[in-house]
Order: sequence, then structure tokens, then C-alpha cells
Amino acid sequence: MNGRNDPSAGTWLRPYRSVLAELAQLSGVPDPVFETYYGVTLRAVAVRVRNQPAPGTAAPRLAVVLEHARNALRRRRDVRLPRGAAPHEAVAQADLWTYAAFAAVVVRALAAVEEETVSPAPPVAVVPVAGLVWLASDPTVFEHWLAAVAGADAAAEALGDLVRACLDAAAPARAPDGV
Repeated sequence: MNGRNDPSAGTWLRPYRSVLAELAQLSGVPDPVFETYYGVTLRAVAVRVRNQPAPGTAAPRLAVVLEHARNALRRRRDVRLPRGAAPHEAVAQADLWTYAAFAAVVVRALAAVEEETVSPAPPVAVVPVAGLVWLASDPTVFEHWLAAVAGADAAAEALGDLVRACLDAAAPARAPDGV
């Protein structure tokens, strides 16, 4: 299930409105673009993990994934992707690389919080078809994204470094107020 049409997604995401607003702002894309790519991905995550506690913490799995996503978008501003790109190249592809960082971190964080559960679909299934098409629109971005999702951080180069740093950062220890 992609989360787009599941009414429970809004219920699970409601306590995280401020985080979602920050993610939208940090993404740097217009609202319709955020909704098409980021929003659909986050609703799919919410439907998938609901409010289940993450292993080793009292925080819900959703809170953990959202915190890693926020770390990805915060850190992304300080990383030129791809490594060695000319400034004009980096600017031209900034939105795509930002989504690549976000989607890779979300998929890897989701895989980590689902370690102890059995899911019928791999974590990458939360990335909508539109997101995969966008990522695949640039072969270099897609190659690095696939490597980052697979955990081949060295092959993913700067994107892999960013994903690893985000996942190594501390996740929330408890649920946000109201959850």
C-alpha cells in the first residue's frame, strides 16, 4: 500500500505536523512537488509502521524514521552532490539529489526499525513510482541512490556518507508529546 489513499496515514502523521512542516521547508521544493514525492513516501511509512515502538526505545517507529529524514534534509544543505560536481551541476540537480538523500535515509531507517518484524514488502516499497521515476531520470543519481539503499555507502560516495551520518545520529528516545 502506498499510503496515498489510506485514511489512517493522516491519523498516524497528525502528531508530527510540525516535523512535516519542517521537512517541507527543508526540502526546498514547492508544496505540490513535496506532496508528490515526500508526502506520499511519508504516508506509506506511516501506514506501514503505525505507532509501534521501535526496537530498543520507547519512541514509535514512525518518530524514528521521521527524525532520520529530518537529519537527512538538514545535513543535505552542507553536502555537494555528487562529489566533485561543478557548482552549476550541483545547483541544477539539487532537488533531485535532495530527494535521493531523503528517500535513501527513509528506506534504510525503515529497514532498521523493522528488523524484528516480518513485512510482506521490502522497505523500498514506500518510495512511490513517481519517486522512482524521478530518481531514475538521472543515471548517476539513480546509481548512487541504489547503492545507498543497498548499504553500499562507499559506492554511493557522498550520498552514502550522508546516509551513514544520518543513520548514525541518535534517534528519538521517546514519542513526541501527544503521541
